[in-house]
Amino acid sequence: MALRVDIKGFKSVARLGLEFGGAAVLIGPPSSGKSNVLEALALYGVAYRAFLVQQGLVEDVVPAFPPLIRCVTCSDLLWRGGHRFLLSSSAEIALGAAGGSSLRRLRVSCQSGSRVRLEAKGLRVEARLAPVLGPFYPSYITSYEDDREALLVGFLRLLLGSLGKEDRFRVTVEGEPEPGALYIPVLYSFDRSGAVYQFLLGLTGVNRGERLLEDASNLGWLLYSEPGLAERVAGVVEAITGIEPRPLADGRIAFFDGVRDVGQSVVSDTVARLVYILAALYSNTGPSYRVGGFELRTVVLIEDVDAHVYPAALGYVADAVAAAAARGVPVIVSTHSGRAASLLYEKAGAGVYYTHRGSGGTVLYRVDVEKMLEEMYDFDDLVNAYSETRLRELREKGVVAPV
Repeated sequence: MALRVDIKGFKSVARLGLEFGGAAVLIGPPSSGKSNVLEALALYGVAYRAFLVQQGLVEDVVPAFPPLIRCVTCSDLLWRGGHRFLLSSSAEIALGAAGGSSLRRLRVSCQSGSRVRLEAKGLRVEARLAPVLGPFYPSYITSYEDDREALLVGFLRLLLGSLGKEDRFRVTVEGEPEPGALYIPVLYSFDRSGAVYQFLLGLTGVNRGERLLEDASNLGWLLYSEPGLAERVAGVVEAITGIEPRPLADGRIAFFDGVRDVGQSVVSDTVARLVYILAALYSNTGPSYRVGGFELRTVVLIEDVDAHVYPAALGYVADAVAAAAARGVPVIVSTHSGRAASLLYEKAGAGVYYTHRGSGGTVLYRVDVEKMLEEMYDFDDLVNAYSETRLRELREKGVVAPV
């Protein structure tokens, strides 16, 4: 089933509409707005996940933002158009089946610098931004003198992050949100979610759940408890790296080089990232399940799929995306890699969208891949198409067209 996404007034996006089926890949230069598109969808998912948890319909851990959605104050979420002052007092994000009237719309506005109001039909969620905790904020943890310091920082980060947890999302149901299909986008970003620190501190079994949580806090538990999941992930990882990840009963993940556990701090960053991405794609089994009158459908969002990933692994990731899309799980991937985009197009049949950021904000262009190849361009040319002149050239030759 094809999906329709509409975003208005969010970060670098003044207005954007996108329809895709199965899988889509966003490719373009850095700072063109790929991540902002994914963050808008993730914020949409946060609002409805908070509602579902508050109503007792699902067991879930709703992520705090920042760091998952980058902002210091609420106004950082709204469209400025490159100006100092806000050009929009609110943002709107809509998601649903394409070609129908079933789009659910979410309005984003500010109550204060630290409080965000998320409103949809029959629903209001007031979210408090997570504090930026200096060295305890995941983005700023760089090194530890010894294990005791690592454990202390990890403990303080978890403790401070839990303060006011019950007050972080205040959900008010006004009437009844419309029953029916409800798409829940989930953003997987190994770096900004803090997943890397869950690996290093052995905290991959502190939560539960049927699908991977963004911060990997249930990754070890999933690998240990879900039949066949560990074998599928380990088969790919071992084929590429010679390292076999094995889940332990306490939720930690051991990494074996033959018969020897080499430890988490020794294995390549590629190994941890690959385990994370594959588990995200394999654990979202889809296509849907029903709770409380809602038909829940997960939309998997993967940011910078090529970041610190061994090139040979990208083909396996593309296969996993293809398998998820075949199960009815929509997937949107962002990348700076022409090779990754090419593999996703070839193996997963992904629609390819070039992102460009000009004076009017982020704009998406659908890429005619056959025309691109006919005109002797390749996917890397899209990554390097920074200038308005190059964009005009691509448009004139029919390689890209606004969506």
